[in-house]
Amino acid sequence: MDFVDIFKGDAFTLATLTQQINRIPYKPAQLGKMGLFETEGVTKHVVYIEERDGVLQLIPVSARGTPGLINKPQDRRARNFTCVHLQIDDSVLAAEVADIRAFGSQDSSEGVAQVVARKIEQMRNAHEVTLEWQRLGAIKGTVYDVDGVTVINDLYKDFGIYKHADVDFDVDTVGTDQKPICMDVVHDIEDALGMTTLDHVHALCGREYYANLIANTSVVDAYEQQLDGAWMRETQREGFLFGGIFWEEYKGTGVGDTAFIATDEARIFPVGVPGLFKTYFAPADFMETVNTVGLPFYAKQELMDYARGINITTESNPLNICTRPTTLIRAYY
Repeated sequence: MDFVDIFKGDAFTLATLTQQINRIPYKPAQLGKMGLFETEGVTKHVVYIEERDGVLQLIPVSARGTPGLINKPQDRRARNFTCVHLQIDDSVLAAEVADIRAFGSQDSSEGVAQVVARKIEQMRNAHEVTLEWQRLGAIKGTVYDVDGVTVINDLYKDFGIYKHADVDFDVDTVGTDQKPICMDVVHDIEDALGMTTLDHVHALCGREYYANLIANTSVVDAYEQQLDGAWMRETQREGFLFGGIFWEEYKGTGVGDTAFIATDEARIFPVGVPGLFKTYFAPADFMETVNTVGLPFYAKQELMDYARGINITTESNPLNICTRPTTLIRAYY
């Protein structure tokens, strides 16, 4: 089988490559591991979201010629959010797969498929870290591009919603009692949620913030009384509950010079609120996927000019959003 014929096989169609990239085991970073974001596929690249009483929610689609949503006399505004287009391109040259075959097989197409699979896995890893970056933006209320400067979505500005004032926990000062500050923050989040229940309040901390927090006298004293000295012997790497908040160090690095979580801050948010954090996936930018329900990732290949190799493209079209940004709080010291 020659090079061109290999890529005409079923193993290299849009459907098969897309199934492959979505089957690759997910390597979640911290937010992905938490399962904080609910995911949903949509058929369009634009998602209309309404703000009513400080809550952002989807506007239901209605058929043309039928009654639409009844406009009740409430303080409500709506705007459209566009799913961002994230694309990575690579290639497989004929020279890379010349005479290649899978171990124990006489079929060269199996070996070529392994080369393609390896590249697709590398490309998906890049998509996943970008998704984590954007989701971290959603728990801050502002989603930035990877340069850390270009704003993709600023929920506070877009909807005119107030941003909770940053809270100084003063964790690096000896003797500062952390529990009253924690409880004030928990109460603020509960007030922002109204009657909506939550599982718990969570804090993702930068490295220096977390180091100062676990060394703070009020935190140490609270745990030393219960653990008979074990607190000082352990590293608290897996997090701990204190003052009604589960504190955890964010272990990710950053994008370029921009840290995922700044080293001197913590990001505090509620967990277990249905629909609070959402990731929408729009369909790929291909003719075959128009008006289909979006998938997290897509992969497609195309033959190069003069059959010198194939170009591989992968893409994802996500929108990451917090529907109640008034519940998000930044802590610092």
